[in-house]
Amino acid sequence: MQILSDRTPALVNPSIRHLERIKAVIQAYPMYQFLGTFHSHPWRKDEYRGIQSSKYSPVDEQSAINDASLFGDEIIEVIIGLTCLDRLVKKEPDNHWSCIQNYCGNYKYSLAAYVTNTDDKKLSEVNNLICPFASGVGNYDLNT
Repeated sequence: MQILSDRTPALVNPSIRHLERIKAVIQAYPMYQFLGTFHSHPWRKDEYRGIQSSKYSPVDEQSAINDASLFGDEIIEVIIGLTCLDRLVKKEPDNHWSCIQNYCGNYKYSLAAYVTNTDDKKLSEVNNLICPFASGVGNYDLNT
């Protein structure tokens, strides 16, 4: 669900009304669990800095802490740093414990995941990010 209330070139603000709606839906269906939120950091290709492109900003950190406080539990914040290249690139993914950099067509992206710590009011890298798609595992890999 899009939870964007308003945005400027420098930041976005979530809609508390939409967050409350998500919370109500999750409470109505106990078989589902709210894990967290995600957003992107789009970059011009000359400004893209690899894995650092998906690093959280102080505003991202505060927003995730606020979301976790609203939901009453720690959450995961996923950030996708993304840029568009001039040509198609085929390279192996660059896997790290909390971040993966890869290519999709002529897009280069880094996918990072963080977990909130509301007591310390901070975000920390997840211990082990496992994303088969970002790691280059596709359906064709599973069929062979």
